[in-house]
Amino acid sequence: FIQIPKGKDGTNGIDGKDGISHKATPIGRNLISGNVETPMFTFIDDDGRIELKEKWLPILKEKRNKLTIALVTEWVESKQPTVLQWEEIHEWEKKYGVEFVSHMHTHPHAVRLTDEQIDYEFKTARDILKRENLTYDIIVQPFGENTDSVRKISRKYARANFGIVDEINLSLIHI
Repeated sequence: FIQIPKGKDGTNGIDGKDGISHKATPIGRNLISGNVETPMFTFIDDDGRIELKEKWLPILKEKRNKLTIALVTEWVESKQPTVLQWEEIHEWEKKYGVEFVSHMHTHPHAVRLTDEQIDYEFKTARDILKRENLTYDIIVQPFGENTDSVRKISRKYARANFGIVDEINLSLIHI
């Protein structure tokens, strides 16, 4: 559920006009934008695959929705034909305001990595995104995998680390 701010008349819904009641959750309260009249939604899509062009471009052009795309930096660096390339990434950022963040460097299963490998993944992705002048301090964890080492090491590289499982982010991985 998403919390819709109380309207001016105290009822649920934007200004209480829609008559729809929404259950609020603690995370829902944190999803409301600074504008108390408008709820905020952030869409996060991962991997940066070329299918995004069909899926998101029409929405970005028509609705100007906010979108964050988590990139696997190794795939872009090696010019994999299945993912957006740097030129397209920078065009989407400038033209549509899309934010690009880390999805680690090689898209590994973090639960199978040593601390040194985790550090390499975070640092390498951060350095590449920083070089490209993209958001480098937010991580969307591949496969939603989270361990004590992932949390501890990600604190060196990021201000937020999201674990998305079954296509819905229920909360931040606190780092």
